[in-house]
Amino acid sequence: MSDSNSGKSSSLITAAATLGGFAIFAIIVAIAYLPKRAEPLPEGSRTPKEREDILSEVRNNAAKINQYGWVDKSAGVAHIPVDRAVELTLKELNAGK
Repeated sequence: MSDSNSGKSSSLITAAATLGGFAIFAIIVAIAYLPKRAEPLPEGSRTPKEREDILSEVRNNAAKINQYGWVDKSAGVAHIPVDRAVELTLKELNAGK
């Protein structure tokens, strides 16, 4: 009788271990592969559209500082490219020495 009791006992242990193994595997798969909810953007983050608008503005400003144009035509005030302004400023400073 002890052989039949030990056989049933080892079968139950084997079945419990098998079920436990599958349960642990299922938990790992659920944690690793199931989609997670999207988290809200942190405060201060910008949407792609906002970033696109800012980039467009920066590019427009960058283009503007590299060309000639009028600030106030009636007053005769113009803007010049930054490189040219640096050249003129250095020329004025060197002439003053």
